[in-house]
Amino acid sequence: MVLRGSTLLSPLKTLLLGIFGFAYFSTATAQNSNIHGVVSDSLTGERIPYANVILVGLKRGTAANAEGFFLIPNLDPGIYELSLSSVGYRKVVRTVEVPAEGSVEMILRMFPEVIETEEVVVSGTRKGRLAEVNTSLHILSPKEMKLTPVTAQQDVFYSLQMLPGFVSTSDVSSRFFVRGGAGDQNLVLLDGMKIYSPFHALGVFSIFDPDIIKSVEVYTGAFPAEYGGRLSSVVNIYSREPRLDHYSAKAQVNSLSSKFAVQGPLSAGISWMVNGRKSLFTRTFKKIVRDDVPLSFYDVYMKGTAQPGGNIKIEAAVLSTFDRLRYENPLTPDYLWKGNAFSASVSDLLGKNVFIHVSAYYTAFTARRESDRADLPPTSTSIEDKGLRVKTTTYVGDDNVIQLGFESGFPALEYRLVNTIGVPLTVKETLPGISLWGEYQGKTGDFQFIAG
Repeated sequence: MVLRGSTLLSPLKTLLLGIFGFAYFSTATAQNSNIHGVVSDSLTGERIPYANVILVGLKRGTAANAEGFFLIPNLDPGIYELSLSSVGYRKVVRTVEVPAEGSVEMILRMFPEVIETEEVVVSGTRKGRLAEVNTSLHILSPKEMKLTPVTAQQDVFYSLQMLPGFVSTSDVSSRFFVRGGAGDQNLVLLDGMKIYSPFHALGVFSIFDPDIIKSVEVYTGAFPAEYGGRLSSVVNIYSREPRLDHYSAKAQVNSLSSKFAVQGPLSAGISWMVNGRKSLFTRTFKKIVRDDVPLSFYDVYMKGTAQPGGNIKIEAAVLSTFDRLRYENPLTPDYLWKGNAFSASVSDLLGKNVFIHVSAYYTAFTARRESDRADLPPTSTSIEDKGLRVKTTTYVGDDNVIQLGFESGFPALEYRLVNTIGVPLTVKETLPGISLWGEYQGKTGDFQFIAG
Protein backbone atom coordinates (compact mmCIF):
# COMPACT_ATOMS: atom_id res chain seq x y z
CA MET A 1 0.00 0.00 0.00
CA VAL A 2 1.35 3.44 -0.94
CA LEU A 3 0.08 6.73 0.50
CA ARG A 4 0.95 10.09 -1.04
CA GLY A 5 0.45 13.80 -0.44
CA SER A 6 -0.93 15.42 2.69
CA THR A 7 -2.10 12.12 4.16
CA LEU A 8 1.46 11.05 5.06
CA LEU A 9 1.79 12.08 8.70
CA SER A 10 -1.26 10.37 10.15
CA PRO A 11 -0.50 6.90 8.69
CA LEU A 12 3.13 7.30 9.70
CA LYS A 13 2.23 7.98 13.33
CA THR A 14 -0.28 5.14 13.31
CA LEU A 15 2.23 2.71 11.88
CA LEU A 16 4.97 3.67 14.33
CA LEU A 17 2.59 3.19 17.23
CA GLY A 18 1.46 -0.11 15.73
CA ILE A 19 4.98 -1.45 15.22
CA PHE A 20 6.23 -0.54 18.69
CA GLY A 21 2.94 -1.59 20.26
CA PHE A 22 3.20 -4.96 18.57
CA ALA A 23 6.82 -5.28 19.69
CA TYR A 24 5.81 -4.51 23.29
CA PHE A 25 2.91 -6.96 23.14
CA SER A 26 5.11 -9.69 21.68
CA THR A 27 7.72 -9.13 24.36
CA ALA A 28 5.17 -9.12 27.15
CA THR A 29 3.52 -12.34 25.99
CA ALA A 30 6.75 -14.21 25.26
CA GLN A 31 6.94 -16.26 28.46
CA ASN A 32 9.39 -18.98 27.41
CA SER A 33 13.16 -18.70 27.39
CA ASN A 34 15.31 -18.16 24.34
CA ILE A 35 18.89 -18.08 23.11
CA HIS A 36 19.97 -15.12 21.01
CA GLY A 37 23.13 -13.35 19.96
CA VAL A 38 25.44 -12.49 17.10
CA VAL A 39 27.97 -14.48 15.09
CA SER A 40 31.25 -12.80 14.18
CA ASP A 41 34.68 -13.51 12.73
CA SER A 42 37.22 -14.19 15.49
CA LEU A 43 39.96 -12.26 13.66
CA THR A 44 38.32 -9.20 12.10
CA GLY A 45 35.24 -8.88 14.32
CA GLU A 46 33.01 -8.70 11.23
CA ARG A 47 29.59 -10.26 11.71
CA ILE A 48 28.92 -13.40 9.68
CA PRO A 49 25.55 -13.50 7.85
CA TYR A 50 23.44 -16.63 7.35
CA ALA A 51 25.47 -18.87 9.73
CA ASN A 52 23.60 -22.03 10.80
CA VAL A 53 22.85 -22.32 14.54
CA ILE A 54 21.60 -25.78 15.60
CA LEU A 55 20.65 -27.34 18.94
CA VAL A 56 22.55 -30.65 19.02
CA GLY A 57 20.30 -33.68 19.44
CA LEU A 58 17.15 -31.71 18.70
CA LYS A 59 15.52 -30.97 15.37
CA ARG A 60 15.65 -27.28 16.12
CA GLY A 61 17.75 -24.43 14.91
CA THR A 62 17.85 -21.28 12.85
CA ALA A 63 20.09 -19.20 10.60
CA ALA A 64 21.57 -15.81 11.34
CA ASN A 65 20.16 -12.91 9.38
CA ALA A 66 22.13 -10.49 7.19
CA GLU A 67 23.28 -8.65 10.35
CA GLY A 68 24.68 -11.86 11.86
CA PHE A 69 21.90 -11.96 14.50
CA PHE A 70 20.08 -15.17 15.49
CA LEU A 71 17.34 -16.13 17.95
CA ILE A 72 15.96 -19.55 18.98
CA PRO A 73 12.69 -18.97 20.90
CA ASN A 74 10.41 -21.03 23.14
CA LEU A 75 12.99 -23.13 24.97
CA ASP A 76 12.43 -25.06 28.18
CA PRO A 77 14.91 -24.50 31.02
CA GLY A 78 17.93 -26.78 30.81
CA ILE A 79 21.39 -27.32 29.36
CA TYR A 80 21.82 -27.35 25.58
CA GLU A 81 24.64 -27.86 23.12
CA LEU A 82 24.74 -25.21 20.43
CA SER A 83 26.42 -26.07 17.11
CA LEU A 84 27.54 -23.24 14.86
CA SER A 85 28.62 -23.73 11.24
CA SER A 86 29.29 -21.63 8.17
CA VAL A 87 31.17 -22.18 4.93
CA GLY A 88 34.82 -21.17 5.31
CA TYR A 89 34.80 -21.37 9.12
CA ARG A 90 35.63 -24.03 11.68
CA LYS A 91 32.61 -25.64 13.33
CA VAL A 92 31.97 -24.41 16.87
CA VAL A 93 30.06 -26.25 19.63
CA ARG A 94 29.15 -24.41 22.83
CA THR A 95 27.30 -25.53 25.95
CA VAL A 96 24.72 -23.14 27.29
CA GLU A 97 22.38 -23.23 30.27
CA VAL A 98 18.95 -21.69 29.75
CA PRO A 99 17.17 -20.43 32.88
CA ALA A 100 13.43 -20.44 33.48
CA GLU A 101 11.62 -17.37 32.15
CA GLY A 102 14.78 -15.76 30.89
CA SER A 103 16.99 -15.37 27.86
CA VAL A 104 20.64 -16.11 27.17
CA GLU A 105 22.69 -13.67 25.11
CA MET A 106 25.74 -15.10 23.34
CA ILE A 107 28.56 -13.54 21.34
CA LEU A 108 29.78 -16.40 19.15
CA ARG A 109 33.09 -16.12 17.32
CA MET A 110 34.10 -18.41 14.48
CA PHE A 111 37.63 -19.15 13.28
CA PRO A 112 38.33 -18.98 9.53
CA GLU A 113 39.41 -22.32 8.12
CA VAL A 114 40.71 -23.35 4.73
CA ILE A 115 39.05 -26.57 3.60
CA GLU A 116 41.31 -28.86 1.60
CA THR A 117 39.84 -31.96 0.01
CA GLU A 118 40.09 -33.95 -3.18
CA GLU A 119 36.37 -34.26 -3.77
CA VAL A 120 33.52 -31.99 -2.73
CA VAL A 121 29.87 -32.98 -2.57
CA VAL A 122 27.68 -29.94 -1.99
CA SER A 123 24.58 -30.77 0.03
CA GLY A 124 23.81 -27.28 1.30
CA THR A 125 25.23 -23.82 1.83
CA ARG A 126 25.07 -21.23 4.56
CA LYS A 127 22.49 -19.32 2.52
CA GLY A 128 20.25 -22.34 2.01
CA ARG A 129 17.87 -21.62 4.88
CA LEU A 130 17.24 -18.08 3.68
CA ALA A 131 16.54 -19.17 0.11
CA GLU A 132 14.32 -22.13 1.03
CA VAL A 133 11.13 -20.09 1.21
CA ASN A 134 12.10 -17.34 -1.25
CA THR A 135 11.74 -18.38 -4.84
CA SER A 136 13.78 -16.43 -7.39
CA LEU A 137 16.27 -15.38 -4.70
CA HIS A 138 20.02 -15.59 -5.33
CA ILE A 139 22.75 -14.73 -2.84
CA LEU A 140 26.26 -13.98 -4.05
CA SER A 141 29.40 -13.97 -1.91
CA PRO A 142 32.72 -12.25 -2.74
CA LYS A 143 34.30 -15.64 -3.51
CA GLU A 144 31.63 -16.36 -6.12
CA MET A 145 32.06 -12.94 -7.70
CA LYS A 146 35.81 -13.50 -8.15
CA LEU A 147 35.12 -16.59 -10.28
CA THR A 148 33.32 -14.59 -12.97
CA PRO A 149 35.30 -13.80 -16.17
CA VAL A 150 35.56 -10.02 -16.56
CA THR A 151 37.02 -7.32 -18.78
CA ALA A 152 39.95 -5.36 -17.25
CA GLN A 153 38.66 -5.50 -13.64
CA GLN A 154 36.25 -7.37 -11.36
CA ASP A 155 32.67 -6.10 -11.16
CA VAL A 156 29.63 -7.24 -9.21
CA PHE A 157 27.19 -6.67 -12.09
CA TYR A 158 29.17 -8.94 -14.40
CA SER A 159 28.63 -11.67 -11.81
CA LEU A 160 24.88 -11.02 -11.80
CA GLN A 161 24.76 -11.63 -15.54
CA MET A 162 25.66 -15.27 -14.88
CA LEU A 163 22.35 -15.76 -13.02
CA PRO A 164 19.26 -17.12 -14.78
CA GLY A 165 16.96 -14.42 -16.15
CA PHE A 166 19.71 -11.79 -16.53
CA VAL A 167 20.49 -10.40 -19.99
CA SER A 168 23.19 -7.89 -20.93
CA THR A 169 23.36 -5.59 -23.93
CA SER A 170 26.94 -6.71 -24.78
CA ASP A 171 29.96 -8.55 -23.44
CA VAL A 172 31.61 -5.28 -22.38
CA SER A 173 28.64 -3.75 -20.55
CA SER A 174 27.58 -4.23 -16.94
CA ARG A 175 24.04 -2.99 -17.69
CA PHE A 176 21.47 -5.74 -17.33
CA PHE A 177 17.83 -6.53 -17.92
CA VAL A 178 15.88 -9.09 -15.91
CA ARG A 179 13.19 -11.29 -17.40
CA GLY A 180 12.05 -8.79 -20.00
CA GLY A 181 11.99 -5.78 -17.69
CA ALA A 182 13.47 -2.40 -18.52
CA GLY A 183 16.84 -1.31 -17.18
CA ASP A 184 15.31 1.40 -14.98
CA GLN A 185 12.97 -1.09 -13.28
CA ASN A 186 15.79 -2.61 -11.20
CA LEU A 187 16.02 -1.40 -7.60
CA VAL A 188 19.65 -1.20 -6.44
CA LEU A 189 20.41 -0.72 -2.74
CA LEU A 190 23.74 -0.32 -0.95
CA ASP A 191 23.51 -0.42 2.87
CA GLY A 192 19.96 0.91 2.61
CA MET A 193 20.85 3.73 0.18
CA LYS A 194 18.84 3.87 -3.03
CA ILE A 195 21.25 4.14 -5.94
CA TYR A 196 19.58 5.73 -8.97
CA SER A 197 22.56 5.38 -11.31
CA PRO A 198 24.66 2.35 -10.29
CA PHE A 199 26.90 2.47 -13.38
CA HIS A 200 29.90 4.52 -14.37
CA ALA A 201 29.61 6.39 -17.68
CA LEU A 202 28.48 4.29 -20.66
CA GLY A 203 27.68 1.39 -18.32
CA VAL A 204 30.95 -0.49 -18.75
CA PHE A 205 31.44 -0.90 -14.97
CA SER A 206 29.36 -0.44 -11.86
CA ILE A 207 30.19 2.11 -9.16
CA PHE A 208 30.69 -0.63 -6.54
CA ASP A 209 34.21 -1.89 -5.90
CA PRO A 210 33.96 -5.66 -5.21
CA ASP A 211 36.37 -5.24 -2.28
CA ILE A 212 33.71 -3.44 -0.22
CA ILE A 213 30.99 -6.07 -0.74
CA LYS A 214 30.10 -8.69 1.88
CA SER A 215 27.07 -10.24 0.19
CA VAL A 216 24.46 -9.51 -2.47
CA GLU A 217 20.80 -10.52 -2.32
CA VAL A 218 19.15 -10.63 -5.75
CA TYR A 219 15.39 -11.03 -6.19
CA THR A 220 14.26 -11.69 -9.75
CA GLY A 221 10.58 -12.34 -9.01
CA ALA A 222 8.11 -13.39 -6.30
CA PHE A 223 9.22 -10.35 -4.31
CA PRO A 224 8.72 -10.36 -0.53
CA ALA A 225 6.25 -7.89 0.93
CA GLU A 226 8.88 -5.22 1.63
CA TYR A 227 9.65 -5.04 -2.11
CA GLY A 228 6.12 -5.77 -3.29
CA GLY A 229 5.91 -2.77 -5.63
CA ARG A 230 8.93 -3.71 -7.75
CA LEU A 231 8.61 -4.63 -11.41
CA SER A 232 11.85 -6.30 -12.51
CA SER A 233 14.46 -7.07 -9.84
CA VAL A 234 15.92 -6.03 -6.49
CA VAL A 235 19.69 -6.00 -5.95
CA ASN A 236 20.40 -5.49 -2.24
CA ILE A 237 24.13 -5.04 -1.55
CA TYR A 238 25.62 -5.33 1.94
CA SER A 239 29.08 -3.88 2.47
CA ARG A 240 31.83 -5.35 4.58
CA GLU A 241 32.43 -4.22 8.12
CA PRO A 242 35.82 -2.64 8.85
CA ARG A 243 38.37 -4.68 10.78
CA LEU A 244 38.37 -4.40 14.56
CA ASP A 245 41.69 -6.18 15.19
CA HIS A 246 44.33 -4.04 13.45
CA TYR A 247 44.97 -1.49 10.72
CA SER A 248 45.45 -2.62 7.14
CA ALA A 249 46.02 -0.88 3.82
CA LYS A 250 46.44 -1.95 0.24
CA ALA A 251 46.78 -0.42 -3.21
CA GLN A 252 46.33 -1.88 -6.65
CA VAL A 253 46.77 -0.83 -10.27
CA ASN A 254 45.25 -2.61 -13.26
CA SER A 255 45.02 -1.84 -16.96
CA LEU A 256 42.13 0.58 -16.42
CA SER A 257 42.29 2.16 -12.97
CA SER A 258 43.98 2.33 -9.59
CA LYS A 259 42.43 1.78 -6.18
CA PHE A 260 43.28 1.92 -2.50
CA ALA A 261 41.72 0.70 0.73
CA VAL A 262 42.46 1.61 4.36
CA GLN A 263 40.67 0.24 7.41
CA GLY A 264 41.14 -0.38 11.10
CA PRO A 265 39.91 0.18 14.65
CA LEU A 266 39.29 3.67 15.99
CA SER A 267 38.61 2.65 19.58
CA ALA A 268 37.04 -0.27 21.42
CA GLY A 269 34.17 -1.57 19.30
CA ILE A 270 34.47 1.22 16.69
CA SER A 271 36.12 0.78 13.29
CA TRP A 272 36.30 2.62 9.97
CA MET A 273 37.24 2.06 6.34
CA VAL A 274 37.90 4.14 3.20
CA ASN A 275 37.96 2.67 -0.30
CA GLY A 276 38.54 4.56 -3.55
CA ARG A 277 39.07 3.99 -7.27
CA LYS A 278 40.33 6.36 -9.97
CA SER A 279 40.62 5.89 -13.74
CA LEU A 280 44.15 5.98 -15.12
CA PHE A 281 44.56 4.54 -18.59
CA THR A 282 42.05 5.96 -21.08
CA ARG A 283 43.56 3.94 -23.92
CA THR A 284 42.35 0.72 -22.29
CA PHE A 285 38.84 2.11 -22.05
CA LYS A 286 38.93 3.16 -25.71
CA LYS A 287 39.85 -0.40 -26.68
CA ILE A 288 36.99 -1.81 -24.62
CA VAL A 289 34.30 0.39 -26.17
CA ARG A 290 36.07 0.60 -29.55
CA ASP A 291 35.65 4.35 -29.72
CA ASP A 292 37.61 7.47 -28.87
CA VAL A 293 35.94 8.23 -25.53
CA PRO A 294 37.86 10.61 -23.19
CA LEU A 295 36.37 9.25 -19.98
CA SER A 296 37.58 9.85 -16.44
CA PHE A 297 35.88 8.57 -13.30
CA TYR A 298 36.29 7.91 -9.60
CA ASP A 299 34.28 6.45 -6.74
CA VAL A 300 34.91 6.70 -3.00
CA TYR A 301 33.22 4.70 -0.25
CA MET A 302 33.58 5.38 3.49
CA LYS A 303 32.04 3.49 6.38
CA GLY A 304 32.09 3.54 10.16
CA THR A 305 30.77 0.81 12.44
CA ALA A 306 30.19 0.79 16.19
CA GLN A 307 29.45 -2.35 18.19
CA PRO A 308 29.26 -1.16 21.82
CA GLY A 309 28.22 -4.59 23.07
CA GLY A 310 25.43 -7.12 22.95
CA ASN A 311 23.29 -7.20 19.83
CA ILE A 312 23.36 -3.51 19.00
CA LYS A 313 25.17 -2.27 15.92
CA ILE A 314 25.40 1.28 14.56
CA GLU A 315 26.62 2.04 11.05
CA ALA A 316 27.14 5.08 8.85
CA ALA A 317 28.22 4.99 5.19
CA VAL A 318 28.98 7.51 2.42
CA LEU A 319 29.31 6.88 -1.33
CA SER A 320 30.54 9.49 -3.81
CA THR A 321 30.92 8.95 -7.57
CA PHE A 322 31.99 11.12 -10.49
CA ASP A 323 32.23 10.62 -14.28
CA ARG A 324 33.19 13.06 -17.00
CA LEU A 325 33.44 12.93 -20.77
CA ARG A 326 35.58 15.88 -21.92
CA TYR A 327 36.35 16.18 -25.61
CA GLU A 328 39.16 18.24 -27.14
CA ASN A 329 36.91 19.39 -29.98
CA PRO A 330 35.09 22.53 -28.74
CA LEU A 331 32.12 21.73 -30.96
CA THR A 332 31.50 18.45 -29.14
CA PRO A 333 29.57 18.83 -25.86
CA ASP A 334 31.00 17.51 -22.62
CA TYR A 335 29.04 15.33 -20.20
CA LEU A 336 29.18 15.00 -16.43
CA TRP A 337 27.58 12.56 -13.99
CA LYS A 338 27.97 12.73 -10.23
CA GLY A 339 26.26 11.06 -7.32
CA ASN A 340 26.39 11.23 -3.53
CA ALA A 341 24.65 9.01 -0.99
CA PHE A 342 24.62 8.68 2.79
CA SER A 343 23.01 6.21 5.17
CA ALA A 344 22.90 5.66 8.92
CA SER A 345 21.40 2.64 10.65
CA VAL A 346 20.98 1.01 14.04
CA SER A 347 19.85 -2.52 14.86
CA ASP A 348 19.14 -4.18 18.20
CA LEU A 349 16.94 -6.67 20.05
CA LEU A 350 13.82 -5.24 21.66
CA GLY A 351 12.72 -7.26 24.67
CA LYS A 352 12.96 -11.02 24.22
CA ASN A 353 12.08 -11.80 20.63
CA VAL A 354 11.76 -8.68 18.45
CA PHE A 355 14.72 -7.61 16.30
CA ILE A 356 14.49 -4.09 14.91
CA HIS A 357 16.49 -2.35 12.19
CA VAL A 358 16.09 1.40 11.60
CA SER A 359 17.87 3.22 8.78
CA ALA A 360 17.80 6.67 7.22
CA TYR A 361 19.27 7.60 3.86
CA TYR A 362 19.94 10.50 1.53
CA THR A 363 20.90 10.15 -2.12
CA ALA A 364 21.44 12.62 -4.95
CA PHE A 365 22.35 12.21 -8.59
CA THR A 366 22.97 14.77 -11.35
CA ALA A 367 23.59 14.34 -15.07
CA ARG A 368 24.63 17.42 -17.04
CA ARG A 369 25.50 18.31 -20.64
CA GLU A 370 27.93 21.19 -20.99
CA SER A 371 28.19 23.02 -24.29
CA ASP A 372 29.13 26.41 -25.73
CA ARG A 373 27.20 25.88 -28.95
CA ALA A 374 24.14 28.04 -29.50
CA ASP A 375 22.25 25.22 -31.18
CA LEU A 376 23.05 22.77 -28.35
CA PRO A 377 22.53 24.59 -25.03
CA PRO A 378 23.44 23.11 -21.63
CA THR A 379 20.89 20.88 -19.94
CA SER A 380 20.77 18.90 -16.72
CA THR A 381 18.59 16.47 -14.82
CA SER A 382 18.83 15.60 -11.14
CA ILE A 383 17.11 13.71 -8.37
CA GLU A 384 17.32 14.00 -4.59
CA ASP A 385 15.76 11.46 -2.28
CA LYS A 386 15.70 11.10 1.49
CA GLY A 387 13.86 8.53 3.48
CA LEU A 388 13.41 6.48 6.62
CA ARG A 389 12.97 2.73 6.90
CA VAL A 390 11.92 0.61 9.90
CA LYS A 391 11.78 -3.18 9.91
CA THR A 392 10.90 -5.45 12.83
CA THR A 393 11.25 -9.22 12.94
CA THR A 394 9.35 -11.12 15.64
CA TYR A 395 10.55 -14.68 16.25
CA VAL A 396 7.43 -16.72 17.01
CA GLY A 397 9.02 -20.14 16.52
CA ASP A 398 12.02 -21.83 14.92
CA ASP A 399 10.63 -21.46 11.41
CA ASN A 400 7.90 -18.91 12.09
CA VAL A 401 8.57 -15.18 12.04
CA ILE A 402 6.46 -12.07 11.62
CA GLN A 403 7.94 -9.06 9.83
CA LEU A 404 6.44 -5.59 9.89
CA GLY A 405 7.79 -2.38 8.49
CA PHE A 406 7.40 0.83 6.59
CA GLU A 407 9.47 3.03 4.32
CA SER A 408 9.02 6.72 3.61
CA GLY A 409 10.65 8.49 0.71
CA PHE A 410 10.63 12.02 -0.67
CA PRO A 411 12.20 11.97 -4.15
CA ALA A 412 12.48 15.41 -5.75
CA LEU A 413 13.07 15.65 -9.52
CA GLU A 414 14.50 18.65 -11.37
CA TYR A 415 15.05 19.17 -15.09
CA ARG A 416 16.78 22.27 -16.50
CA LEU A 417 16.79 23.08 -20.21
CA VAL A 418 16.69 25.91 -22.76
CA ASN A 419 13.80 25.83 -25.18
CA THR A 420 13.95 26.55 -28.92
CA ILE A 421 13.58 30.34 -28.45
CA GLY A 422 16.40 30.52 -25.89
CA VAL A 423 14.34 30.74 -22.70
CA PRO A 424 15.73 28.76 -19.70
CA LEU A 425 13.16 26.47 -18.14
CA THR A 426 13.15 24.52 -14.89
CA VAL A 427 10.72 21.69 -14.18
CA LYS A 428 10.46 20.43 -10.60
CA GLU A 429 8.34 17.70 -9.03
CA THR A 430 8.28 16.01 -5.63
CA LEU A 431 6.69 12.58 -5.19
CA PRO A 432 6.45 11.76 -1.47
CA GLY A 433 5.26 8.31 -0.55
CA ILE A 434 4.99 5.76 2.25
CA SER A 435 5.00 2.00 1.90
CA LEU A 436 3.51 -0.15 4.66
CA TRP A 437 4.03 -3.88 4.70
CA GLY A 438 3.72 -7.03 6.79
CA GLU A 439 4.76 -10.61 6.19
CA TYR A 440 4.47 -13.97 7.91
CA GLN A 441 6.90 -16.81 7.24
CA GLY A 442 5.80 -20.19 8.49
CA LYS A 443 6.35 -23.91 8.24
CA THR A 444 3.96 -26.82 8.68
CA GLY A 445 5.70 -30.15 8.40
CA ASP A 446 7.66 -30.05 5.15
CA PHE A 447 5.49 -27.25 3.78
CA GLN A 448 6.95 -23.75 3.98
CA PHE A 449 5.08 -20.61 3.04
CA ILE A 450 5.16 -16.82 3.04
CA ALA A 451 2.09 -14.62 3.30
CA GLY A 452 2.29 -10.85 3.05
